[in-house]
Amino acid sequence: MEDHKQAKKSKGLSAQEKSDLRVLLSDSLESAHLNPDAAKAALRASLDLRLKVPVVLLTRQNLASTLSLREISASLERLSVSGAVWDLSAGLYALQDLAKQRQPDSKALLSIAKAVTTKLTKMVTPPVRKPKGALPAIKKDEPVIVFTGRTLASSTDLALWLLPRLFEHQSSSRRSGYRVALRLVQMVEIIWQRSLPRPSSLPIISFLRSLANVLPKADYSDFEDEPTIVAFSAAANAALIQEAEIALLEGRLKELDSILTFAKRDGKRGDILLSHLRSICRNRPSEVVPEAVEWIARQTERENPKIKTPTAADESQASTLNYVVVCLLAAWDAAAEGSKAARALESTQRLARDLFKVDLAGRPGQIVDYEEQQHELSSPVKPAPTRVRLIRPGVLWSDGIRTRFLVRAIVEPAS
Repeated sequence: MEDHKQAKKSKGLSAQEKSDLRVLLSDSLESAHLNPDAAKAALRASLDLRLKVPVVLLTRQNLASTLSLREISASLERLSVSGAVWDLSAGLYALQDLAKQRQPDSKALLSIAKAVTTKLTKMVTPPVRKPKGALPAIKKDEPVIVFTGRTLASSTDLALWLLPRLFEHQSSSRRSGYRVALRLVQMVEIIWQRSLPRPSSLPIISFLRSLANVLPKADYSDFEDEPTIVAFSAAANAALIQEAEIALLEGRLKELDSILTFAKRDGKRGDILLSHLRSICRNRPSEVVPEAVEWIARQTERENPKIKTPTAADESQASTLNYVVVCLLAAWDAAAEGSKAARALESTQRLARDLFKVDLAGRPGQIVDYEEQQHELSSPVKPAPTRVRLIRPGVLWSDGIRTRFLVRAIVEPAS
């Protein structure tokens, strides 16, 4: 009620009152960085005049000590540092600080959560201009709103603090709390998808994991089946795999180690990630530096101790062959650059064959019967072709008795 009165008062200010507020704002801003009372007065004057709040006033301490919970949640876009990228962190952190101090009941928190998610939705949804007549609505050409990493961090903190409290003492309105909780999680996803620079997926996956700890079991079970949450989780996992792939190709092993260690906390996610990285080493060897290949080989050996020490019974399992495969295919890729490169390929091929029993399989342009274990289609087609043309040779290991394909040849359907 108090906030409603304040809003009504702001709209009905006289010209003299507005003039007095502008003078107060100007005077208060001069000492706002040193005087907390002046900062409060300047913040209140800015809101009463319905102006964009000056950056110097946008501290979580000033917002929490000056405004009410409803005022903060309903004025996020005015309580933000904006430019090319919006920073809502001061308002979101202040909202959490003030809520912790005042301990509002679950009904009030539900109202605050609704206000925050509604405000964010309005911010990221382009306004619609309805033309005259019965023509369809036309969206204005508005710049896409993007957010800072601090906004993402403050939104996850606020959501994880609010979520369990939305369900307290709400046995009669459980579904209302559930819907708002779902909107809070969707709010986090929107901010994550629109954050610049693009943040790591690790905090987002940690946030999604934390839902199991803060939500009631029955509600979390329902959450897991929500299409929007399923899609959010899938996007975060895909981002994690992409980050690991880029780190592998760029040889950033410390970052790669952090990502894989994090993924291993969920055994299934770690297995999927390591399998994907191994496939890159096999199928794109010329793009992966030897140090990264060796790192992947060591990780694989830790996961599968049985192949840690290669024996004469199956030398094809030796991790050292990864180096041989990378060098052999890199030499093949470079062979077309000139006679010296071609001779280097011959030497590398002879060395790989004589010392490691590894050789190239097939020659470009050769047409052969399609074998799924030996060939990889450059572009998947259905049904699989019966005859294919080689684009890039495969790599095989053979001791004269046993033969194993280490890398499949890349092929295309033969016309």
